[in-house]
Amino acid sequence: MGYAVAEERRNRQTGTVIQLIDNRDGSFDTCDLKWVTLCDDHGGYATHETRAIAREWMAEPLVWCSGCQDAEAAKVARPVILVDVDDVLNWRARRGHNPPYCGCAAHRGWVRRNVISGDYRVTVNPANGAKLLRLAGDTGAELMWFTYWNGDANTGIAPLHGLPELPVAPVDVNAMKVDSLVAWAAECGRPFVVIDDEPFAEYVTPGEITQPWHGVGVDPYTALTDGNIAEAAAWLASLKEGVK
Repeated sequence: MGYAVAEERRNRQTGTVIQLIDNRDGSFDTCDLKWVTLCDDHGGYATHETRAIAREWMAEPLVWCSGCQDAEAAKVARPVILVDVDDVLNWRARRGHNPPYCGCAAHRGWVRRNVISGDYRVTVNPANGAKLLRLAGDTGAELMWFTYWNGDANTGIAPLHGLPELPVAPVDVNAMKVDSLVAWAAECGRPFVVIDDEPFAEYVTPGEITQPWHGVGVDPYTALTDGNIAEAAAWLASLKEGVK
């Protein structure tokens, strides 16, 4: 490496590793400024007069690292697929059907499983995980949980579907779910499609969500279908065509 790293930390906003370099011997840069902030991920750096100033700038790589700036811009533009659990991936309203034992051709692939240390029983179709991953891959979108399960979806639901650990859009379990949707949308700012059994379009007032968005309404009596996946794919494709 050839230069002295005085400090190193991961930036919370960008997720990149930022180093503070002691450049008093000129081993990193031949300029007169003796301290350097370096983004170890992208190679961008800035030089500073004092260590105190350099330490302050370690928290602001989006100001001086072009790689972080490009990555953040790409992240902001990338749409999100919000996925619910109950009545979407966990089929609860089965109208007396009991897959896989009911024998219905339409219900092949659905299985019953105990999760959360065996305290909760779910009915899922593991194939839906691959369908969601394909949807995200084909459209360039990011999968994210939006469910009253919150982080428990990563331990109780994701493994049953072959899904990796996904980010979570937090849901307040003590409030209407639409309130959490509006709050998350305001903070995130990215276009999104939400796959849920709740009719959010009926609850959201005009102008309450400013970015492009679309709600895919899942029928609780069927749970997630290929038609729901196709609707989400079509809307995400329309974003690339400039159609909102």
